[in-house]
Amino acid sequence: MAVRLNRLSTRAVQTLSEGFHADGAGLYLRIRNNGSRAWVFRYTRNGRTREIGLGATHTRKLADARRIAAEMRSLNADGEDPANALHNPSSSTETFQSCAEELIASKQAGWRNKKHAQQWNNTLRDYAYPIIGRRHPSEITLSHVKAILEPIWATKTETATRVRQRIEAVLDWAYVHELRSGENPARWRGVLDKVLPPPRKVTAVKHLAACPYEEVPGVMHALRASEQIGAHCLRFLILTATRSSEAREARWDEIDLDQAIWAIPAERIKGGREHRVPLSTEAIEIIKALPKFANQPRL
Repeated sequence: MAVRLNRLSTRAVQTLSEGFHADGAGLYLRIRNNGSRAWVFRYTRNGRTREIGLGATHTRKLADARRIAAEMRSLNADGEDPANALHNPSSSTETFQSCAEELIASKQAGWRNKKHAQQWNNTLRDYAYPIIGRRHPSEITLSHVKAILEPIWATKTETATRVRQRIEAVLDWAYVHELRSGENPARWRGVLDKVLPPPRKVTAVKHLAACPYEEVPGVMHALRASEQIGAHCLRFLILTATRSSEAREARWDEIDLDQAIWAIPAERIKGGREHRVPLSTEAIEIIKALPKFANQPRL
């Protein structure tokens, strides 16, 4: 019986509802309940049915998916791995780097600190991209991840941990978008914890020195004697028990001197909720002593 091919139309790809829709000979369109649409190639090897994600429909058109599926059928018939069809640069425009850039762009609006995007870009650029940046996500294996992490795991443990987390996030993003299948080789639990020592055992945590509480009066006395803006800021921080960034970025329109309240908006608070700070007499004196310049919103 002849296998029916090319069952789907371009219109159907755009309008079909949730489900697993066959185009023929192993190529399927998977539509999830969240509306995502992605291509899947299903084949049988040694009696087991397997799947390979070919990418989302917005990055791979119907004709392109059919061409790759045909290559995969040919490879499978010859006893080779069908996934090799994705390793051909002409078969896919998606790379680890392009996935990372899309992930960063999608998350950037939710990051309160604008430096987060730059930090992600810098660490991936310096450590991940030289090894896996141009590879298709489906190609990336545990060996690649180890090649990135092992040279810095003992010497730059904190950086290595963040690089691992970011690689894991990118590969998870690729998995959700049907660009790879199987275990995430950058996952710690059950994967990398079997081949790398725990970060806390590699580098002991060193906490910054703290001022003993009985010495605080002396510190405050020294700060009161200084006219430096940094001394005013530190004294204000101590009196309000706030974070350094919150005190340094305090704005005039957040201060209500009549009510003796400093209302820090949600976007500047780690917890994401407005924080109302009562101002002591000394904190108010610090604010009143500060010069107020035109077109300068910060204290």
